[in-house]
Amino acid sequence: MLFLAGGLLPLVVPDTGPKETADSDRASYLLQVALCLMSMVFLLPRWHQLLRGLRAAMPVVLLFSINAISVIWSGTRAATIHSLMYLAITVALGVYLGVRLSIQQQIQFLCVVVGIAAIATVTLVVFAPWRAFDPYDGSLRGDFLTKNWLGGAMGLGAISFYFLPARRGMRLLRAAAIATCVALIVFADSIAPLVGLAVLVALRPALIGLRTHSFRRKLVAPICALLSGILLLVFNMEAFLNFVGRNSFLTGRIPVWVVVIGDILKRPWFGYGYGAYWAREAGNADYVARLVQWFPGQSHNGLLQICLSVGLLGLIVFLAVYAKVFKQAVRLQAGGAARTDLWPVAFLIFTMIHNMTESGLLEPYDLSTALFIALVVVLNRRHSARRRNASSDRQRRNGVRLCALQGPAAASGT
Repeated sequence: MLFLAGGLLPLVVPDTGPKETADSDRASYLLQVALCLMSMVFLLPRWHQLLRGLRAAMPVVLLFSINAISVIWSGTRAATIHSLMYLAITVALGVYLGVRLSIQQQIQFLCVVVGIAAIATVTLVVFAPWRAFDPYDGSLRGDFLTKNWLGGAMGLGAISFYFLPARRGMRLLRAAAIATCVALIVFADSIAPLVGLAVLVALRPALIGLRTHSFRRKLVAPICALLSGILLLVFNMEAFLNFVGRNSFLTGRIPVWVVVIGDILKRPWFGYGYGAYWAREAGNADYVARLVQWFPGQSHNGLLQICLSVGLLGLIVFLAVYAKVFKQAVRLQAGGAARTDLWPVAFLIFTMIHNMTESGLLEPYDLSTALFIALVVVLNRRHSARRRNASSDRQRRNGVRLCALQGPAAASGT
């Protein structure tokens, strides 16, 4: 799970230059192969649990099938097959987590993973600062390959620690963990996770209000405040970007988006094939790098990345699945009494915001992808169980009514 979050990579992957990426580096490739083999050794003996989980993960199976079919029109089929193999492992890990762990157990597990990563980052800062900071821009990356991977993992950690149930004596430790995650995001200079956390803080009254009968009235104030903040941000964008140390091109991302959108319009419906556009042999990565004067290696937007892989068809299917999962998460939150029932909605909101500037939706060996799949499995299993309980209750009530009607009839017959 640490490697899914992007952690520990700088300890095993050498720095070979800003143009090299984790996927193209030989050490990273060998590491991925080793992870693939270890995952298969772990998952194959548990095939019956995976099959049971796949019944609750049919939306994920549909998404994976669309990505798998893209090998037909992929220009670099070897790269697509290579990426699909790792995506299949990620899907299997997500399904297994969804079958074996409840939402509260997933939160606890994620807190352990992020806690280890945070301790490793602080340890590197103290004892090996040349490893903790990026050698090219000086930003804090800790035991992660980039500062944005560190920021994304710590953002998920802050959310998970917040919703983690804690006894009275452990609340101070939980607050310290949240403060550590936020501090690492700030020192990493990763803005998207901070924006995601700020949005969740602004929506906190609305999220809590979903549990009450008057939640519609409670939604009005935070939504109005959020819309007002967005309008204020839009009309003062330049001042905001200067304040957070960014330029009007979002540190070079907007030129990348412009080039990527232009290429999406060339093949709008089916895309270029899963994992094919940014493959080295396709030549698109070098082409984009020449135009934007830096090597992005990805779209830096999850939705654009999906469009490049499987076009608007895949994007529509993904958004439909996301909307269904979000609706189930809201229902769970509205009817739940546990603190952990608030986590799915917070996770979905944060993940979508973070993917406005990063590409982590349906990506192979990605922590947010595995957690999203696990959440799909858990919510669908809960929904199926609720429907079965409702059906049995309805049959029981109908049986009671039938007995009540037959009683007087039998008495009159005698």
